[in-house]
Amino acid sequence: MGTFLEFDKDDSNKLHTIVGTFNLGPMPLATDPMAENLVDTPQPSGYGLSNDFSWITHNGHNLIWLPSEYRPSNESLFAMHGATMAIGCSSGHVIFLELSKECPVSGL
Repeated sequence: MGTFLEFDKDDSNKLHTIVGTFNLGPMPLATDPMAENLVDTPQPSGYGLSNDFSWITHNGHNLIWLPSEYRPSNESLFAMHGATMAIGCSSGHVIFLELSKECPVSGL
């Protein structure tokens, strides 16, 4: 997947990527003995792009479908700062989106 990686300026446990933000801080200990062998995989939080760049995602869930002319052709044509997203489109245009800081859809 992409090469967009940036540590949060205020919290070094957060890593921003093209698919969302990952919390790299300590994981809570499992209290269930059956869960002892399971490894918790950090899940993306916040906004990002799907692996094929066709969706804007929130917390890893598809949220807004991007028509092909509005998709970046590669991960270097994507930038995110807070809830503001910039996408260099394959059409040659650049779009800027200011997204809600709150969860945009209940249940996501």
